Amino acid sequence: MRLFIALPLTQCATKALQRCTDSIAPHLTSGRIVDSDNYHITLSFLGEVSENNLIYIQSAMDAIKAMPAPTLSFVGLGNIRSSEIVCAKLKKSDKLFDLQSALANELEQRGFAVEHRAYRPHVTLIRKYKFDLPFAEAIKYAQLSNMPFQCDQVTLFETIFGSGGVNYRPVYTVKLPSNNV
Repeated sequence: MRLFIALPLTQCATKALQRCTDSIAPHLTSGRIVDSDNYHITLSFLGEVSENNLIYIQSAMDAIKAMPAPTLSFVGLGNIRSSEIVCAKLKKSDKLFDLQSALANELEQRGFAVEHRAYRPHVTLIRKYKFDLPFAEAIKYAQLSNMPFQCDQVTLFETIFGSGGVNYRPVYTVKLPSNNV
């Protein structure tokens, strides 16, 4: 099973990102727009994992479920040039970084390899993009709401590769304590 742990987005955040993608899509000459059902903020990529190890991942997720749900907002669009990705960048959130770090520690204690590079949370919107304008000009057309939203779930997803592209299937979810946004 190819797995990762992420924060699913709220319906409002998803709609805001859809509107943003729609606003720059006319300037795409090629690329693959990510289906809004697949929007998420990755906390930890696990890769190929045996189904026998699911209980350890669930245990790590259960260990962080008392942590407060982070309140997030978007600050703009960016790109990850090495992988030709357009993404929505998030305003810095200590709660998000604390959550990601705690999850990484719990996974590592259970024998999973975790990345130790700097955590850069984002939501992937377009893959392998090319615009009819320079990137900085194309994203000027982006209409991105910075309305705060709260992510009160942490979900283990399985990546499913199909003829219609990639989809993510929820495998296990924990709910985080939330406060009013």
